[in-house]
Amino acid sequence: MAATLLDGAVIAQRVYAQLKERIQRLHVRGVQPGLAAILIGENSASRIYLKNKAQACEDVGVHSEILRFPADCSEDELVRRLQALNANPRLHGILVQLPLPAHLNSGRILQGIAPAKDVDGFNWVNLGAMVAGHTLLAPCTPLGVMTILDYAQVPIEGRNAVVIGRSAIVGKPLALMLIARGATVSVCSSKTADLRQYTSMADILAVAVGRPGLVDGSMIKPGAVVIDDHRETQTTLRHRKTGEPQTFNFTFANKTQRKWSPLFRKHIPADWAAHTARQLPNFVDPRWVEAFKQTTAANPADFCLELYRRMGLLDGIRVVRSSDPTVRTAACAITDFFVDVPHAGEIVRARMMAGALKLHEGGESYVTLPPEPFTPAQVSPTRDSRLRWMQSVIHCTHYIAGAGEQAYLNKADAPEITFVPRDPIDRSDEAYTDVPL
Repeated sequence: MAATLLDGAVIAQRVYAQLKERIQRLHVRGVQPGLAAILIGENSASRIYLKNKAQACEDVGVHSEILRFPADCSEDELVRRLQALNANPRLHGILVQLPLPAHLNSGRILQGIAPAKDVDGFNWVNLGAMVAGHTLLAPCTPLGVMTILDYAQVPIEGRNAVVIGRSAIVGKPLALMLIARGATVSVCSSKTADLRQYTSMADILAVAVGRPGLVDGSMIKPGAVVIDDHRETQTTLRHRKTGEPQTFNFTFANKTQRKWSPLFRKHIPADWAAHTARQLPNFVDPRWVEAFKQTTAANPADFCLELYRRMGLLDGIRVVRSSDPTVRTAACAITDFFVDVPHAGEIVRARMMAGALKLHEGGESYVTLPPEPFTPAQVSPTRDSRLRWMQSVIHCTHYIAGAGEQAYLNKADAPEITFVPRDPIDRSDEAYTDVPL
């Protein structure tokens, strides 16, 4: 059965167009909607999210303000600012960008937003309204899922819906919204025993658990509608005859490796390469199938480099690897970093946060590891600190980056670099298969 893509980007543009018309009607009446967004610290992903939100506001005619606080600000200071924003008649919506620094109580901060201005829908008044079946302001991701289903005219009443994920931000609100629309809902998690039993009966399957590879195509019944909060880089190839897309990716030896190990410490199962090679002739030129078959590296980082060399893509290029202990030892000291440490019989990449090594489980959930001594040879940078760390080793003069990377790179860390915009890539979610010899 051929799959039908529910294109969220296309639907979003329709929603923006409708919002713009509604907001223009408010302007005629002398009202301009206003949004205040609070950013604590310098998390690069949060900066990008808020930049995009501010641009979206500008596009549809909403006034927006971004209020920035240092990472060490106090709860009392934030609560006082929220009280002032609650009383500001020019601002109709308030949001606090998550995640928050570890010393802040997110519950107290989020409950400090007036329910009528809580555009993220995290205030308990708004969550309680959903429990009662009378949604007031809903969290954006569940609302986005429901909007996609409605635009695609997917029947909800009487259907079996399975939500994988139980966070208060996505899973639980989405389940409540589906129940309010008459669906029979099962809520699962990554710890659900025999997950296939639930997914195989779903007419609507929503996956928002942050665990790549948890669900595969064999677990989904034909004709099901699947909504995936997708966070893992995948390789999508199109069948050379039918044009149908298919996703390929590495598989790994166990869950610990898949979730937390760095690429150079993940182990590729022995049968993965043979299984993938049998499928590739339908998608790529025989030359690249042969190059793939000759590649024997045991981890994804080495596998990709070996394959690229066989394809001639690295001819004349010097490769410097951040996993190289000599590179790490030579790099400058940084305050925001990861550490490769042993855990559960594997080497995992833990982030140093508030003086402790932590593994991110998804959402706001972390696993704190026992204190572990480490050396510079185990340290690698985060996205926020990687430019300065990298430049201290390789001393580059030019940096080619796409629009997304340009947005989060802290260029002040390397003023000597000339940043070159990369040409836009059409269908950036798909692999290019027309690489010349």
